[in-house]
Amino acid sequence: MTVEEGDLRPLEADPRLTLLDEPPWDELERDLTLLLVRPPLADWVDTSTAAELDPAFWLILDAADARTLLEPWLSPLMRDGLRRVRDDGGELTVLTVEACAALLEASTRRAFETRWTLRHAEVLHDPRGRHEGLATAAARLEVDALERSARALYLQAFAGLDALQHAGGDPLIAAGEAAGAVTRLACLLDEGCYPPTEWLYPAARATQRSRWLRPWLDSLTGDEDARGRAAQAAPDVLRELASGLRAQFSNRPWLQDPERFALRAPRGRSGG
Repeated sequence: MTVEEGDLRPLEADPRLTLLDEPPWDELERDLTLLLVRPPLADWVDTSTAAELDPAFWLILDAADARTLLEPWLSPLMRDGLRRVRDDGGELTVLTVEACAALLEASTRRAFETRWTLRHAEVLHDPRGRHEGLATAAARLEVDALERSARALYLQAFAGLDALQHAGGDPLIAAGEAAGAVTRLACLLDEGCYPPTEWLYPAARATQRSRWLRPWLDSLTGDEDARGRAAQAAPDVLRELASGLRAQFSNRPWLQDPERFALRAPRGRSGG
């Protein structure tokens, strides 16, 4: 994804006035979907601080409409299905419907983040009712795809938590690896998707695993003694994750012996 600076006009309080009333979007207004994705729609969002955030918007259009645009929009939308621009007033990502659909059919990290973003977006303009279909597709996920993602995150959590216990006085990288996998997995178990990195911490703290996850994250981001306690609690964190996973996937071999699955060579192209 190419991020280009200075291509986005200042965003004011009502994005419909500044985006949809200006070229090239004014001629396509009736066929556009405009979503506010930062801040997301979630109970844990602090409304008192959300207003201070630089807003981020997704503008979605059909590929056929994108072909009518001039540069600098035409080439990236035809090549990649999206273009993102930023300035001091905010961030705008323009995507084609086809690019969104392709992401929702995948099971990559970006795909799961896209699912979450669509489900937690505020609809600002959608005369064609496009968002409802996209959000429905974002909530639909095959069990096999969910298990593959859950297994990958669990094995990452196992490796990160194991490294955290042996990181000594320099735990930054191990802590980041462990926290990223644990928080994504906590969100995945709740919603079948997980947010982009900027929302992982608050989203994970609001999941059904908050009873043990909140104090562990607090320790992980605390002082040296607290970080030591977080490292000591790593086996407990892994057990809690495994318990939640067994409730959904039974006692799979990768839950019984994560070390073997984390260390073994990939099998074939799938890496399974």
